[in-house]
Amino acid sequence: MKFNKLKRFLPQYGGLTGKYIQQLAGSALVRVFGIVITLLYIPLLLDYLSEEKYGIWVTLISIINWIRIFDVGLGNGLRNRLAEALALERKDQAKMLVSTSYAILIAIFVSILLVMLPLNAMIDWKGVLKAQEIPAAELRMLTSISISFILLGFILQTVTIVYAADGNSVMGGVIQLVINVICLLLLWLAKLYALKGNLVLLATIITGVPLLVYLFYSIYVFSGKYSFMRPSFSSIDFRNSGNLFKLSWQFFIIQITATILYASMPFVIMRFFSPKEVTQYNIASTIFNFPMTVVALITSPVGPLVTQAFARNDRLWISKMLSYMKKVSWLISGGVVLMIIMSGLIYRVWIGSRVEIPFALSVGVGLYALSYILVNPFSVFLNSTGNVRILVITAPLTILTFAACCYFYTWIFHSVVSIPLAMVTANVLGLLAQAPVLRKTLQSA
Repeated sequence: MKFNKLKRFLPQYGGLTGKYIQQLAGSALVRVFGIVITLLYIPLLLDYLSEEKYGIWVTLISIINWIRIFDVGLGNGLRNRLAEALALERKDQAKMLVSTSYAILIAIFVSILLVMLPLNAMIDWKGVLKAQEIPAAELRMLTSISISFILLGFILQTVTIVYAADGNSVMGGVIQLVINVICLLLLWLAKLYALKGNLVLLATIITGVPLLVYLFYSIYVFSGKYSFMRPSFSSIDFRNSGNLFKLSWQFFIIQITATILYASMPFVIMRFFSPKEVTQYNIASTIFNFPMTVVALITSPVGPLVTQAFARNDRLWISKMLSYMKKVSWLISGGVVLMIIMSGLIYRVWIGSRVEIPFALSVGVGLYALSYILVNPFSVFLNSTGNVRILVITAPLTILTFAACCYFYTWIFHSVVSIPLAMVTANVLGLLAQAPVLRKTLQSA
C-alpha cells in the first residue's frame, strides 16, 4: 500500500495528517537503512570482540546511559512545550525554551563530568563488569573516554528534540543513521588494520562519532531553518519557564523508571548470570527490537502532532489516530509471534554459529516485545498530551514489580529468560493503568 493511500484510513485535520504521512514515509526509509546497518554491525562487532568482551561492552554502555536520568526529564519537557510554542507561533517563547534548556543541560552534565572523571579512577570496574582478564588501566581508559563523550553527547543531541518538536521526527533518524554508518565503516577498518579486541579504540569510535555528528547538525540547524531559536545567553530565563520545569520533573520520574527497566537489563543479567548471558540477551533483543522499531516508527511521528492538536483542543483527531495506532500494534504483534517460532532459523542465517541462543530466551524476549508494542501507543499519546501523572504515580510500583519478579522468576527458572519475563510483567501493569486514563483525557473538553 502506498503512503498516499493511507489518507483514506487516517483522520483528516488540516495539514496534520499530510504531515504525518510525510514523516512516516521518511522515517520508514531511514529505518530500513538502519535495520540493514544493525544486521551488519552485530556480526562485525562479534568478530572484533570475544563473546565475553562483547557482553562487557554492552553492560558498560548500559551503566553509563543511566547518567541520562540527570537531565531531569528536560528533553521530553522541552519537546512538548516547544511543540506548543511553535504550534501557536510564539517564536520568542521558543527561543527562551531552547536557550534555557541548553543552559541547564550544560550545567548538569559538565558538573557530572567534573565529578565522574576523578571518581572513575576509584571504581573497581573489574569487579563491577566481572572483567578479570582485562587490565585495570585499560578499563579506566575505556570508561573515562566513554563517560566523557557520552555526557557531552547528551547536551548536543538536543538538536534532535528541536526537530521533533516541529513535527520533523525523520531528522532524528537521519542523524542516527549517519552516526551508525560512520561507526560501521570505522569499525570495519579497525577490524582490518587494528589490534583485535581493542575496547579503548571501540569506545573512541562508538561514543566519539555521535558527539561530532551532533555538533555538526547543531551548528547547521541553528544557522539555517531554526536560526530564530538559536540559543543565546540573553534568552535564558529561568523565572518564566515554570511550565517547562513542572512538566520536566514529571518526565524525570518516568525517565528514572525507564532507565531502571530498560537500560539496566544488561547490568541485571550480568549480576545474576555472566557476560555470556548478556551477549545472548543482546543478540536476541536485537532481533526482536525490529518489530518494536516498526511500532515506534509509526507512533513517534504522531507525538508532536498530537501535542499540537491537543493545544488546539481537537480531541477527535487524536482519538481517531489512537484507534489507528492500536490496530497497527495488534497487527505487528502477530508478526512477533511468527518471529518467535522462526527464531532459530533467523539466528542461523544472521550470525551462524558464533553464539548459541536458547529458544526459551527467544520466547521471553519475544513476549517482552509484545508487551512493549501493545503499551507503546498509550505511552506516546499520554506523553504527547502532557498528562503523565498516572505514569509518575505508577513508576515506583513498576520498579518494585520488575525487581521482585527478577528474583522470583530467577528462583523458578534459573535462567536468563527470567529478566525479560520480569519486564513483561511490569509492562502489563503499565498497560492496565494507562489505557483508562488516556481515554478519560481525550473525553474531557
